[in-house]
Amino acid sequence: MRATGTIQILRPPAAARRFAVEVRRAVVACGLVFGVCLTAVAIANWWQASASRTARSQTSTESELNTGSLLVVAPYSSLCRQRTIYNSTWQIRDNGWVDCSEALARSANSASETRTQGSRLDLIREGFRGRQ
Repeated sequence: MRATGTIQILRPPAAARRFAVEVRRAVVACGLVFGVCLTAVAIANWWQASASRTARSQTSTESELNTGSLLVVAPYSSLCRQRTIYNSTWQIRDNGWVDCSEALARSANSASETRTQGSRLDLIREGFRGRQ
């Protein structure tokens, strides 16, 4: 038997070929962006894990500095607003209105018992030395 004709291969039009190339490019670009995002998440998790290990190894004086008290004094009132700052989460909780003279006396007594002025300066100095 003899072939009487040839079969012509139908090629897609040029626009369809270009569209297929663009789809492949888009898939590759999305894959690269997804890979970069996964890498960023992995680095962030590693960084957080190393930071939490450092936080667990804090000394007792550093653990005392995890919270701070904020006293807002009104100019013409005997009442003050007391707030607590959580340094680890940067949240400020309102403790309500307190008597200014009692709160200031309590604050002065607790500061003199736990730390001296020199130890506060040493903590600040050490914080700057660690950044060099």
